[in-house]
Amino acid sequence: MTTRPEPSVSPEVQSETAKLITEWEEGRKPYEAVIERFKALIGEAEADKRFNDQAQIEYRWALIEAYRGNYENAIGHFENARDLFIAGGMRRRVIACHLNIGETYRLRGNFTRARQYFRISYEAALELGHREMQVTSRINEAQMLVSLGYLDQAENTLLECYDLASEAFPPDPDRDPDRMERARLSHMVDITKSLATIYSARRQGDLAWRYAREAHLMAYSLHVSMLMGFADRAMGEAVSLSPDRVEEGVNPDPDFYFQQSIQHLRDVNAEAEIARTLLAQGRSLVGRGKRTQATRKLSQAVAIFSRLGLIDEAARAAEEQLKML
Repeated sequence: MTTRPEPSVSPEVQSETAKLITEWEEGRKPYEAVIERFKALIGEAEADKRFNDQAQIEYRWALIEAYRGNYENAIGHFENARDLFIAGGMRRRVIACHLNIGETYRLRGNFTRARQYFRISYEAALELGHREMQVTSRINEAQMLVSLGYLDQAENTLLECYDLASEAFPPDPDRDPDRMERARLSHMVDITKSLATIYSARRQGDLAWRYAREAHLMAYSLHVSMLMGFADRAMGEAVSLSPDRVEEGVNPDPDFYFQQSIQHLRDVNAEAEIARTLLAQGRSLVGRGKRTQATRKLSQAVAIFSRLGLIDEAARAAEEQLKML
């Protein structure tokens, strides 16, 4: 018995929305211009009753909102996309929506809802035999475990993902092979920067440096602002811990990497991630005895988290301030 292929998105919409995402990620097109184009594309798809195309546009719009920290908007667009994908019988894309809804709940600090969506996604991906989605769901769950402080569980999961993502994913007829390889490398950046953060938290300098450096090299090869911002943050944490391990020709100043991280994240207006870098830099400055500068960075992080409604993260940054009293 042959498996019936899923319906697809039109090549034109697939290509244009991918291009818009790439231009925004690389800082070549501003957020406002990208969103105006998404609105126009949704209007056209809706008028022509091209609901699969409309779902894909909603999905990619949601990705940008999530990266910017507009989590309510992101969830709304992901849910719109999911409902349209369900109606169109596009099961793999429904899983992708659930993965991203879960990740957005994780970033908001709602770990119960996040875990529910990660579990749903993983089980569905396992049933379909879709290795990339299995890896994505496991990475997201591991990042949630890091946020909760369960570093041993997170480490084990991430090391499993490292092995699964180290080889090319099976071909997908709906996706360009080059874009699939870029996606695989993006997963590897997520895995390695998260491992680096775990090892920095444990003060395991050799491992922190190894994975931070690996994330940094891959992120810069992709030249994606968001990923470079993540990798620079991991480098800042690792160099703070072990400046003596820095290779010749690599900048040994942690603040260089934190500032680079903020600049890359600012290029795509990722405010929540900027605040996370400020928090990491504040902790680093405390460890280096630079209390005045640390206070300023932590205050900036608290202000951004509070404005975005990320109360738990604002409290975490405020706790770091209290530790200096």
